Amino acid sequence: MGRAIIDNSTLTAVQRLLGEIPIYNKHEIDGDILAFETLIQSILFFDEVCYVNDYKSAYRDKRNTYFSYLKQINIDDDSYKQLLIETSKFSDEIIPQIKDGLFVDSDFKPFFELLKMHNIFTWDMSSSVYYLTQKMLMDSKNELNIDKYSKINQMIFSELNDGFIKPSSDKHIILDSSGQPIRNVHRIYDKEGCIKEAHIGKQVELLMANLSWLAYRTIFYTIMAKETGGTLILHPIRNSFQINFLRKVYPQSTDVFRQLISSINMPAEKTIKSIFASTQPLITKFSLPMFSIVLTNKAGSPTEAINAAYQLKNEGDFVKARTMLAEIEEFFAEEKPQKAIISANKLVSQVEKLMKRICVRYGIATPQGISLSPIITFYNIGSLLTAGQLPSIPNYSGKIGILDKVKDMIPQKGFNAVYKSLINDLTQISQLGRYHEMLTSKVVYHKDADFYTAKVENEKYMHSKSSWKVPM
Repeated sequence: MGRAIIDNSTLTAVQRLLGEIPIYNKHEIDGDILAFETLIQSILFFDEVCYVNDYKSAYRDKRNTYFSYLKQINIDDDSYKQLLIETSKFSDEIIPQIKDGLFVDSDFKPFFELLKMHNIFTWDMSSSVYYLTQKMLMDSKNELNIDKYSKINQMIFSELNDGFIKPSSDKHIILDSSGQPIRNVHRIYDKEGCIKEAHIGKQVELLMANLSWLAYRTIFYTIMAKETGGTLILHPIRNSFQINFLRKVYPQSTDVFRQLISSINMPAEKTIKSIFASTQPLITKFSLPMFSIVLTNKAGSPTEAINAAYQLKNEGDFVKARTMLAEIEEFFAEEKPQKAIISANKLVSQVEKLMKRICVRYGIATPQGISLSPIITFYNIGSLLTAGQLPSIPNYSGKIGILDKVKDMIPQKGFNAVYKSLINDLTQISQLGRYHEMLTSKVVYHKDADFYTAKVENEKYMHSKSSWKVPM
């Protein structure tokens, strides 16, 4: 494959795992391992890995030095401003909305549904004051992997670690059960029927700010990849949002996104057996061993695993894999869609055999077997648009002509994206045993570091009042 554009959120996660940035919430660690795996796979299966050089100005030089083995995408000020304007045209329409304790908007409701994450908001008492509080909803059978969803929730709350544009503090809509807006100070009736003062609270405000930043940067990178033709690799927590965003942009292509979602949710060892339409984008899924384990075990530390990845990528199987994957990209760049699909379909079966050989050769057995981290690629997303058609979201100008210099640096061959099976991968990571200790050997903890677990609400009591809780 050619060039990957990897987001800054992934790089920040890698720095946390490798001890450059202290960890405050220990639930962050497994998400950082997954981001590290994403970087390693990018090194192995792409000729070149790039990142947009727009990190916080105070830390930008340090980051560039730390990731000197990656290629920078430098955008001039005027072009960058235009890119932000285009991003805002989309993101300004995306507003988290809560009503009666649940997300109800068309952006974040499906985002959390794809993550299989059920949020509930209630007024909870703290120091004799009621605050609006986010919780995970547990079903009546008490079936909820709270550790897993605490990890996912922390990935969301880590979004603002990369924030360099202050999010609007009021970019959210919170309504009570009657549809009336809730401001910062609200009045509720407690269990005894007394009127009490209630506040939205910092936790919910932070959640809303992080969701807004997640949306903003996901859209920024999506437009960037569309304009340059690079293959986009987002932090895994952003995948679910991007899928729904693209689904809104291309509403006529629901079957395509249904297959993409299915490929993400299916077990790690399952691959896509067929391409179901001759004119639609190609979706591939190849099961791969967790190379972060393989290379850390070989090199002795996760820090040295990156050098080991650059050595491994020059071995025959990986050179051949990159060549074949690049050919798939070329089909869509040079041939008509129907012919490209036929040609790609023939090559995909060969790639699958090669990936299986790589998996057998390099897989390391854990107590639960070989840990897999599939790579899912969505090729030629631009084919969802017919000639001359523009996205249906209002006010999109369709083209940023001043990014032509970037396009020259990254030749355009269609817009592709790589996805991870977030929930499946987190399950794999939680079962690594001694390899988990090995991967986290460089982590540095904040002095107050701990497992800050998400709060839980049993659905049996979600509408009940107690001495310390009032439902919305």
